[in-house]
Amino acid sequence: MGKAYPLATVVLDAPILNGRGRIKLGDGSWSVTGPDMVAGARVRVRGVDGNELRVEPAP
Repeated sequence: MGKAYPLATVVLDAPILNGRGRIKLGDGSWSVTGPDMVAGARVRVRGVDGNELRVEPAP
């Protein structure tokens, strides 16, 4: 499933805290791992680890 999303850019509706969070993408909600960021920050999906998406700050 997550293979369709690499390099997608989304806005966080909730913060990433302690390296973990969730994003809404497509029809669903995904667990994410990445650096701590505030709600409203733009992130880019960099890859998939099992059922989690790895994200980083978007340029």
